[in-house]
Amino acid sequence: MIKPPPRVLSTLDTLSPLDSMHTLYHLAAAVPSDEAIVELGTYKGASACWLAAGAQAGLGALVWTIDPHDLPGFRTTTGRGKGGLDFTQATIREQAAKQIKKCGLTEHVTMVRGFSVEEAQKWDGPKVGLLFIDGDHREHAARKDFRSWQPHLTREAVVCWDDYAPSHPGVPAAVAGLVKRHILYKPDVYGRLALTGLVPPKERALLEGKA
Repeated sequence: MIKPPPRVLSTLDTLSPLDSMHTLYHLAAAVPSDEAIVELGTYKGASACWLAAGAQAGLGALVWTIDPHDLPGFRTTTGRGKGGLDFTQATIREQAAKQIKKCGLTEHVTMVRGFSVEEAQKWDGPKVGLLFIDGDHREHAARKDFRSWQPHLTREAVVCWDDYAPSHPGVPAAVAGLVKRHILYKPDVYGRLALTGLVPPKERALLEGKA
């Protein structure tokens, strides 16, 4: 049994529900120390903190959190307008760094300022045992995030999708497409999180042969 989450985690500024954070904490605890935890989409760093704290309470894996933040480049939407958020504000990146420091996790979280697909192409870190996808929520973009990082996943890696809900239809659509092609298993859903994993090549070949 792993230690309960430090109280400081529940004080962090985040858009995610607390039950999702607890799920991430326990998922991270199970990742071996020689594997990486990679998060796509950082926002203010709260989920990265929960992941890193869980990892340290468990087997000791390290976390890499990837987000373009205020880098120039194409954006689908930054949420500008009525009731929206501009995720490209430099203050959001700065807040993420502050929250990670506040939790004493600076040595356990590497903030990567870059676009997910580009960072996947040049990844030279450990194999990824937990991939948390929380970036662009459009169907093709979410699918591209996964496909870019797929070559770096371990055979037993957990793929966790945030905002798997009607409010973000692109996410469940992306997952459904990958399940239909026998690339991923049908997910288990916990609140707004969908947890799944890779279908092994031999099993995939058998499933495709039956189709």
